[in-house]
Amino acid sequence: MCDGGNMDKRLVKYERNFTWSHPLGGEVIAHQDGAVSLMIEWDGLDAEMLTEQERGLQWLSFYRALQSLGTDCTAEFHWWREHDHRLALAYLEKGQDMVRGGEIAVAVRQAQADHLAQYAMCNSVAVVLTQHPRKHWFTGARRALKHQAIAAAALRDSARALTKYLAGGQMVSHERYAARIQQSLSRAAHLRGATVRHDPNFLLSEQLIREAPVVVNKAVTLGGQVTKVLLVYLYPDSHPGWFLGLASVPAALHVSHIVRRVDTKSAMQRAERESDLLEGTLSRRGRDYSEKGMSDLAAFRTLVAEHNLQIFHNAFIVHVHGTHQAVNDTSEQITDWIEKGGGQVRDADYIQLPYFRAAQPGQGYRVPMLRPDHTWQVGDMLPVQVYRTGDSVPESLRLGQAGQLIGFGLSNQPVSHSFTVAMTGSGKGVDKVATIAETFPFGIDWYIAEVGNSYQWVVEAFGGTYTRIDPDKNVVNPLPPFAVADMHADMPLDAKLAGGTIQALSFLLTDGSTKLDVHSRSAAQMVLQMLYARPDAARNAPTLPDYFNEMHRADYFDNTQQREAAKRMAENLHSFLSTTEGRLFTRQDNLTLSSGITGVDLKEVGQASEQLLKFYLVFISLRMAQMAFYQSRNPARILLDEMHEFVRVFPEVTGALISGIARMGRKENAAIDLVTQGIKEIDVIETEVLNSMPLRSLMYRSDEWDAIAARINMPAGPLEAWRRFPYPMNLPWRPALRSVGPEYYHLHLTFPDLILDLAATSPDDLMLKEAIAPMVRDPLERLQQFRATRERRQAA
Repeated sequence: MCDGGNMDKRLVKYERNFTWSHPLGGEVIAHQDGAVSLMIEWDGLDAEMLTEQERGLQWLSFYRALQSLGTDCTAEFHWWREHDHRLALAYLEKGQDMVRGGEIAVAVRQAQADHLAQYAMCNSVAVVLTQHPRKHWFTGARRALKHQAIAAAALRDSARALTKYLAGGQMVSHERYAARIQQSLSRAAHLRGATVRHDPNFLLSEQLIREAPVVVNKAVTLGGQVTKVLLVYLYPDSHPGWFLGLASVPAALHVSHIVRRVDTKSAMQRAERESDLLEGTLSRRGRDYSEKGMSDLAAFRTLVAEHNLQIFHNAFIVHVHGTHQAVNDTSEQITDWIEKGGGQVRDADYIQLPYFRAAQPGQGYRVPMLRPDHTWQVGDMLPVQVYRTGDSVPESLRLGQAGQLIGFGLSNQPVSHSFTVAMTGSGKGVDKVATIAETFPFGIDWYIAEVGNSYQWVVEAFGGTYTRIDPDKNVVNPLPPFAVADMHADMPLDAKLAGGTIQALSFLLTDGSTKLDVHSRSAAQMVLQMLYARPDAARNAPTLPDYFNEMHRADYFDNTQQREAAKRMAENLHSFLSTTEGRLFTRQDNLTLSSGITGVDLKEVGQASEQLLKFYLVFISLRMAQMAFYQSRNPARILLDEMHEFVRVFPEVTGALISGIARMGRKENAAIDLVTQGIKEIDVIETEVLNSMPLRSLMYRSDEWDAIAARINMPAGPLEAWRRFPYPMNLPWRPALRSVGPEYYHLHLTFPDLILDLAATSPDDLMLKEAIAPMVRDPLERLQQFRATRERRQAA
């Protein structure tokens, strides 16, 4: 009992260090000394991929925000970094909407969520504005409360003025404010999700403070949780966005930048008299804002006067949360970074408790020490960096370079054409396999053509057919099936379908050219329409010989130019059908492409004949486009992988094919998905089509960044991030940029073993998959046997 009494006395004594008293209206908290405070939560700023110039423009609003502060208040700029896997939970919750895919779909989603959740962190920001207490002589308690209520009203007005400079800024309830205090002060209660409620019988400080902390090994221990306090005593060289260097540290952090504007004229006059006033500021130059520098007090005063700056008293405090070992390691990392920039960090025992208290929301106005600095130095160090997290209920989940989870979706994109630029080994195969496995269960169909068999196991995992095209066996018909025609319409085929088909086949009609003049295009489409005006019930679709015959005997053209164009095209088509390659396509189609998901491997065709590869690529792509865009009710994607293999041999034909397919889809959710390696492949895509591809993934390259960036109008900030990608081959992860329209996300691609195994394509892995596939059909059993066998071989 005696020990308990001593602890109670310690707690009561410790509570007196804090001034939170009681709520005063919906947002304001009253303090025991007459101060009032409230909290503004806001969106923060993602400056990760802004250029230096863009950051400079963004920071103008922060300078204005600082200069709008009154001299009778303190602004605390708070920033929290916490472990946060809520988006992974939303990703799993989204899995309840899956309509197909079976056990493998559930397993992929669970594995991806579990894998990424362990890394997940999130940043958030707020500003606490505190109106300083004022002395009112000879007033009783009732009158003091009245003065405090008046001060609260004035504080709300000040907060409304400040929110103009803070994107998404809004005053929060006193309950939310108190919850943020708990997050910063009582870590154990916060981590177990304790609810903060106000009991009017107790002071807020008594309710929020559960025990008195102790300092152990230069860190504060409270409720079993350890917090190490770092005071930035001398400021480093800074610039707009300086805080980015701290914003992605993989640890739970709380930063409080306490700012109080002072009367600049008076401060300057005092500076003339007291040379030691600015000692803290001038021990480090901060930022070279002027050629004159700040080597002495006179230069500092000149800088402030010339640029109409303000002087602020401020303190920058960092709290590092975790175990003793973890906080020491993280603190050392932060200290090294700040001191290499010219600053100085102090973390001695005497720092811990005073600056642990002062950094709590609403207590910054009682900070023991403030140092004077000008607008730019203070503004540049503000902790404002947050990271965008994409879709809140995502179909696909990825990890950002800064450790945040990022959600993506295909179903919610009004235009979802996309392309990927990726060198071999940069991770595009695994990322694509993961995307297919994540989105197919939601009803998105995938039709895949590739050189190699990277996608075989994911296609077969979801019950699709995967065919390695053998030109001696597989016949492909590029013409649409009769089933897609409308017999009651004047033009049986949809105009986009007819136009896209003719554009893709133009090289057959023009003896190699992909340009059709208006007469040729009109005649070719008219003949195609007539083929479907009288469907043959005994066959699935007309063939290329049928098309030739119709064109050869057609006599319904509008003018001489069309008749002559039709004659030339018929001759070209007849010559093609008379070649060795062309004879293969005079037979009925016998290639089976499953609806929903299917894939073909064209590697053997390319090995047999590059010329033949051209025909198979175009014909198969048209078949897939007809299925995806006109026979399926689902959103669908045509994935053309290894596009550089096709462009290298026949760039014009490939470009015409892409343009034809991109313009063919009559549904908003039908799209083309391209994977390529460099600028040559991008150059075959028409500008209009390229501009209609808002979804872009950019992975490691060693060159051609500028050329590709110019082609796709890539902003300078993301381009610079792309340039800095590390060589990925020896890394257990892969860097990537992904854009959704104008928004770019910097990704740290990492995947669970299940997805890595599904996408594995090394020569040894492919040989092992070849051996397992005929014996095991169940996808999860396949993967289990694959991993077990590979591990046994590696162990041997």
